[in-house]
Amino acid sequence: MSELTKKILFLDRDGTISDDKGAFHKPVLDYEKLINNIELIDGVLESIQKIKNAGFLVIIMSNQAGVAKGKFYESDIHRFNVNLNKKLNGLIDGYYYCPHHDSGYDINKIDKNKFINELIFDCDCRKPNIGMFTKAENDLLQGSIQYIDKKMIENNTHYVLDRNAVFKKKIEKCIINKNKSYMIGDKISDTLAGKKYGITSYLVRTGEGRQEEKSGLVKIGVNTDYIVDNINDAIDDILSKE
Repeated sequence: MSELTKKILFLDRDGTISDDKGAFHKPVLDYEKLINNIELIDGVLESIQKIKNAGFLVIIMSNQAGVAKGKFYESDIHRFNVNLNKKLNGLIDGYYYCPHHDSGYDINKIDKNKFINELIFDCDCRKPNIGMFTKAENDLLQGSIQYIDKKMIENNTHYVLDRNAVFKKKIEKCIINKNKSYMIGDKISDTLAGKKYGITSYLVRTGEGRQEEKSGLVKIGVNTDYIVDNINDAIDDILSKE
């Protein structure tokens, strides 16, 4: 019997699903407040429900360099995802993230004494690299997927070096159908990662997307395939191709 193939919708988190109140060009002043005041992009719940109804797995792929920079703990990522999960009625199947940073550089000039030196290196998982995608692919082949780690939350874990130690839940073994899988994000690093992985990518104008578009660096067919206003438009376009 041939192995099951699945359509996957890979999603960036901040600025794509929810309002980006912290990372990139904005300093994280109160991460606790951010965790407890998540604001979804309008219509995202209904759109993700539609894509799930069409038989897609939905997996978040998020750069979270704030851990490496000492802005917040790795356990805080999971606490955020718990609240996000509630707002999205548990529709997200998997959560992957990169806690590293290649240099530690920060436009907001945060305190370098807080940097976690073990996490400051040029990793293969930070988008636009594809390490998170290949990790998810390998996990799915083994019948598992990375998810919210409640033990990490309970232990208030600062960071873990062993990425395989993050909790995974059981799922049906499957192969990713790249011809029917997509990446949606608000940064060129998101969409370029998708294209490097071999799937169609959408840049949304929410979050940092409009700024990215105005930069002149967005190249259709090179670092993204489409530019749309928001995740809802991207999902509608994806479903129109089904």
